[in-house]
Formats: sequence, C-alpha cells, structure tokens
Amino acid sequence: MAFKDSWQQQRQVRLQQVAQRRQAVSALLQATHEQRQLNASQLRSDLSLFRETFAYDTSLRRQNLHQFCETLQEQTQEFLAVAQAERSLISQQLRHDLSAFRSTLKQTVESLRREIQADLQILQIEVQAQLDDARQQRIKNQVRHSRNLRIFVEQLHTTVDAFLADCALERQEKAAQAQLDRETELAALFKKFAEFRAQLQQYRTELSHSVWGDLSEPASQPAQPATPKPVAVVESVEPPVVKPAAKPIIVLKKPEKRGRGFQVATSATSASPKPALKVEEAPTLSSDEQRIYDYIEDMQGARLTEIESALGITRLQAVEGLRSLIQQGKITQKDRVYLIHQ
Repeated sequence: MAFKDSWQQQRQVRLQQVAQRRQAVSALLQATHEQRQLNASQLRSDLSLFRETFAYDTSLRRQNLHQFCETLQEQTQEFLAVAQAERSLISQQLRHDLSAFRSTLKQTVESLRREIQADLQILQIEVQAQLDDARQQRIKNQVRHSRNLRIFVEQLHTTVDAFLADCALERQEKAAQAQLDRETELAALFKKFAEFRAQLQQYRTELSHSVWGDLSEPASQPAQPATPKPVAVVESVEPPVVKPAAKPIIVLKKPEKRGRGFQVATSATSASPKPALKVEEAPTLSSDEQRIYDYIEDMQGARLTEIESALGITRLQAVEGLRSLIQQGKITQKDRVYLIHQ
C-alpha cells in the first residue's frame, strides 16, 4: 500500500508539473503572439513609409530623367548643327582643294605627256638608228657568212676531190694488187701445169717403152715420123690425149684478156718446155713522178696535201703522178698515206 500511495503522490506531482509547464508554454505563446503582432504592425508601417518614399524618389528620378533627356536632345541638336556647319565648311574646303589639285594634276599630266612625247621621239630616233645599225650589221654578217660559206664550199669541194682522188688511187692500187695476185696465181698454175706436163710426158715415155719396147732395136716396129700439128686455140684446158706415134709437147702461152683458153702447140723436138711469160720493161718515170717518189721515200710516207704543198704542184699533177706510181707498183696507199712499196 505504501508503494501505491507513494506512486500516486509522485503521479500527482508529475501532473502538477505538467499543468505548470502547460501554463508556462501558453503564457510564452501568448507573449510571442503579441510580440509578433507588434512586429507585424511595425513592419507594415515601415513598408508603407518605404513605399511612399520609393514612389516619391521614382517620380523625382523620372523628372530628372526627363529633364536630362530634354537637355541631351538639345545638346544633340546643337552638336548636329555645329557638325553640319563644320561638314559644309570641310566639304567646301575639300571641293576647293580638289579643284586646285585637279588643275595641278592636269598641268602635271600635260607636262608629263609632253615629256613622254619628247622621250618617245628620242627613243624612236634611237631605235631607228639601232635598227639601221642592226640592218647594216646583218648585211655585213650576211656578206661575211656568204664569203665563209663560199670558202667552206670550196674547201669542201677540195676535200671531196681529194677524197675522191684518194679513193680512185686506192681503187687503182687494189686493182693493181688484184692484177698482181692474179698474175702470181697464174704463174703458180703454170708451174703446177708444167709439173703435171712433165709427169704426163714421163708417164707417156714409160707407157710407150712398155708397149713398143726400145725403138732403137731393129726388130721392133719402126716408129712413125712425128707429124707436128698446127697451133690451135682452145677455150678450156683439157688433158692431152696420149698417142703412140706422135709425141707432142704441150707449150702454154699467156692467155689473152678476151678469153680463158690457152694456146696449145705440139712439137716433136721440145724436151722440157716452160711457160713463156711476157716480161715487161720497167717504164721510165717523168719528172713529177720522180719528185713525188723521192719525196715519199725521204719522208717515209706522205699524204696528198703534204705532197702538193711540199713540191708546189697542182692536185691534178699530184693525183696523176700517184696513180701512175701505184699502177707501176712502186708505191702503195694505206689510210690515205702513200708509202714505198716493199
């Protein structure tokens, strides 16, 4: 019981405390509400005062702005008037300056045109003089070129003539060398044919001795007298026919240029005939040929131009002399150089 009583007492105390707190809070809320009302009324009064002040200031600012705009407009009008006046003055001054510059420029252009005309006339005179000089120089050059061309053509003709003469001499030398080679080959053929003829004659003698025996014995058959035949010209070389009665001996002569045949003759008395070759006598040299030959021999070889300049003879004389010496086999030509034939 005591515990419950104490609890109820404590409960009553607590309830009293809660009531007191509620009263304190309500009193605080009432005071706070009253304070807020006071603050709100003060704020409304302040706001209305600020609004009135702001409206007054705004109207004042508008008046000032209007006055400023009017003042600015007046100043702008004055500035534009002054600028217009200055611009008109400047334009008049510029127009005057431009007219003065135009007149000055016109005078300057006229004077410059006159100077250019004078310079052009002087330049035309100089160009005409240079053209005349160039024309005269061209005529001189043309004359000089024509003379040089004529000299070159003459030198070219001389060189061509010398080359043709050298070619002709070389051709004649080759022809003479070919003729000499042919004669050498022909002599070799004659020699071989003589050997063949000797062998054939020996064979005929042996054959006659084997067939008829010794003709000196009286018991043997007497040999018929040899009847020589006339000389006949044949077109080709044929082997002779062996006959017992006649013992022909074939004699060869040098063939003529018109045919290829040999002259064949038979003889009963010839024992060992040899081919008859014609021996030409050495021709005598003329004075020019002898001088050319001596100069080539002394110089151990010389050209056509060197021979002309050294001996003081014409090209025709030099060419004729060289051609004659080449035909005689005394000199030869090699690379346009004439040498003594070894």
